[in-house]
Amino acid sequence: DLVNRKREKEFTKIIDDEEMKFLKLENETQKKELELLKSKHEIITLSGEMKELYTNMSKKELILRLKDQEAKSNGIALEIEKNKRAHQEEINEYITYGSGIVIVSLLALLAVGFWLYRYRVKTNNILKIRNKEIWDQNIKIEYANQTKDKLLSVLGHDLRGPFATFKNLIQLLDMKVLTQEQTAEHIKGMNGLAESTLLMLDNTLMWARGQINGEGMHQEKVLLIDLIKETFNFLDQTAKMKKIALLNNIPNDLYVLTDINQIKIVLRNLVSNAIKFTPNDGQIQVNSTKQNNNLILVSVTDTGVGMKSEDVNKLFTSEHFTKQGTKNEKGTGLGLLLCRDYVEANGGKIEVSSELNKGTTFAFTVKSA
Repeated sequence: DLVNRKREKEFTKIIDDEEMKFLKLENETQKKELELLKSKHEIITLSGEMKELYTNMSKKELILRLKDQEAKSNGIALEIEKNKRAHQEEINEYITYGSGIVIVSLLALLAVGFWLYRYRVKTNNILKIRNKEIWDQNIKIEYANQTKDKLLSVLGHDLRGPFATFKNLIQLLDMKVLTQEQTAEHIKGMNGLAESTLLMLDNTLMWARGQINGEGMHQEKVLLIDLIKETFNFLDQTAKMKKIALLNNIPNDLYVLTDINQIKIVLRNLVSNAIKFTPNDGQIQVNSTKQNNNLILVSVTDTGVGMKSEDVNKLFTSEHFTKQGTKNEKGTGLGLLLCRDYVEANGGKIEVSSELNKGTTFAFTVKSA
């Protein structure tokens, strides 16, 4: 705008200067003509009409010339306006082009930023997954080490003791220093020790296999009273040594749906624990109750020494809580953990209630068939 205004002023000044020059030149010309006419004495002969005509002609020519100059000025003004509009259009085009570049650049930056954000989120998610996998692997490794240490402890201590006892009894028998009655009594003791040791070994192997490799489960229909009879037959000799009565109160027609091998381990451990913590001339009974949710509640109740509440809270934990029985019987502390795992694997729950010096009841649920 400033340039156009300056140019417009310059053109206007030029026009004004030209007009002044023209007027001066015309005046000079008229003066010379008048002087010439005077010199030739022609001016006297001119009539009033000729003077008027001359004057009118001079005005007309001046008006025509002014109009011509005005037309030229208007043309210059139009040219200036045209240049101004072209310049403004060029500026607008530059603005539009620049705005487009800015918008495209912003969109490109936004796209790059969004891609970087997505890439960072994806990378963080991958790192989280890998960290979780590493964490899980570390937990598994730590748990496997604990399992190995526990297994070695059981094999090296809890199972070594019974075999040392066997060795001592066999040496006494070989030396023939015992009477016939003492020999018979020691043989009964060896039989009970063999049964408890076999149960400890079964528990240890079953627990180790389940912890390391996991176990499949095959549920089938089985008569519950037969499982109780088999358990009582297995532990009968141990119970007779302490004069403990084993009572099977299961109905003859009660069928359950369960994994037979797993439920045998559960019953064997619960009855064996009841014998271990029941003094001489005690009693152990197995009962069953039908529940509304198609489950059977199986309970093993003894008249043993019972437990304190703090000891009850330690059961079914990873601490492998164990204590000696009334005849100093030993255990691995794995039996109840196996019971809990196998009962829950078959869709049931296990619980315990106990009162010190009055007895203990272990109860678990199993599906009715």
